[in-house]
Amino acid sequence: METKERIKNMIKDEVPDGYRKIGSNIIPRDWYCEKISKLVTLISGQHIEVKEYNTLGDGIPYLTGPADFNERVITKSKYTKKPKVMCQNGDILIAVKGSGVGKTIISDGEYCISRQLMAIRGPKHILEMLYHNLKLNETIYKTDSVGLIPGINRSDILNKKIPLPRNDEEVTKIVTILSTWDKAIELKEQLIEEKKQQKKGLMKKLLTGKVRLPGFEGEWEYIQARKLFQNISDKGHNGLGHVLSANQERGIILRTEGNIDIKYDKNNLKNYKKVRPGEFVISLRSFQGGIEYSKYEGLLSPAYTIIRNIVPIDDSFYKHFFKSTDFITRLNGMIYGIRDGKQISFKDFAVLKLPYTTLEEQIAIGKVLECSSVEIGLLEQELAALKLQKKGLMQLLLTGIVRVQC
Repeated sequence: METKERIKNMIKDEVPDGYRKIGSNIIPRDWYCEKISKLVTLISGQHIEVKEYNTLGDGIPYLTGPADFNERVITKSKYTKKPKVMCQNGDILIAVKGSGVGKTIISDGEYCISRQLMAIRGPKHILEMLYHNLKLNETIYKTDSVGLIPGINRSDILNKKIPLPRNDEEVTKIVTILSTWDKAIELKEQLIEEKKQQKKGLMKKLLTGKVRLPGFEGEWEYIQARKLFQNISDKGHNGLGHVLSANQERGIILRTEGNIDIKYDKNNLKNYKKVRPGEFVISLRSFQGGIEYSKYEGLLSPAYTIIRNIVPIDDSFYKHFFKSTDFITRLNGMIYGIRDGKQISFKDFAVLKLPYTTLEEQIAIGKVLECSSVEIGLLEQELAALKLQKKGLMQLLLTGIVRVQC
C-alpha cells in the first residue's frame, strides 16, 4: 500500500494491512507500545537555596530550568558546591515547570538539576528514540500543563506510551536518519549565525563612517536627533485600523503575528497613536533592542513614542543604525533608572547626536545592509523548511507509517 493511502486510512482510524491498533495508536505488527515507565528511569531535580549557588564558576554547574539550554547547547551560568540531584552525560533533560514545559535536550555532561527539570536515564537506543518522540510531542506536554505556573508531573511522563520497533537495527536506522537531519539543521544554524556576525561587522563599519563605500568621501556630520526627527502623536483615526505591537526581532508587527497574546480594550483604541510606514517607534524595551521601524499603517499603544523624519533620510540606513549595538549601548548608558520601568522619552532621544551623511551615501549603505538582511532571511526560510521536513520525517518514522529497510 502506498504511503499516502496508508495515511488516509489511519486518519479515518482504519487499520491498514500489516498494522494493528493498540489503544489510540496504529503501529506495524512487529512493533510494540510501551509505557515510558517500563523503559527508563526518571529522576526529579531538587531546589537549591540561593545562598548555596553562585555565578563565579565555583563548584558543579547548576541548571535551574529551560532558560539554561536551547535546542542544542547547555549554558552554564550557575554553580554549586552542594549538589542534590545530578544528571549524567547522555541523559535526556526535560523541563517540567514554567513556560518552557516539555522542552528537551540531551545532556553533554554532569550537572546538578533543579526542581524545574527531570532527567531521563536508560539504554542508549531507547533514549535516542524517546528523545525524538518527546521532541515530536513537545506541544502535547505544553497542552497538558495547567495552572498559573504551567507544569507536568512524573506520571504525565511515565504513563505516556511510545511505539517502538522490536528490531534494534530498525531503531538504529531511524535514529541515524533523524540525526542526519539534525546535523543539517545545526550546520544551517551555524551559517546563519556567521552571516549575522558578518552583518554586525558591516554595520559597525558602514554606519559609523569608519569604512566608506567606493565613490564617497568627506566628513560625516553628527547632529542632534531633534534636528532630524520629530515626535508624532496622531490620534485622528476614530479607533479604526490594525492594532500593532513592537517586536525586537521583527520591528513593528501586527498584534496577531506576535507569539504573546497582548490584551487590549477595544473601547480605548481611540486613544491609540497612528503610525505610518517609514516611521520609527521607541518602545518600553528600546534600551534592550533599539528603536523599531514600521512598514505598516496602524494603531499603537499610547505607551509608544512615534518619530518621523523632518529632513530627507534613507529609511534603511536609520533602520539599521537604530538597531546597531553601538546605538543600543548609548541608549542604555544615557538613561538612568531605565530598568526600573522608566521609558525613553522623545526628550531623552532628542539630545542624542546621530550620524548624518548625504542621502546618496545613506541609500548606498542601506542597500548593502538590506542585501545582507535578505540573505539571512532566505537562509532562515531554508532552516524553517528543514525543521518542517524533520518534523514530517519524525511523524512518519517514529510511528512506523514509513518503514526503513533493514
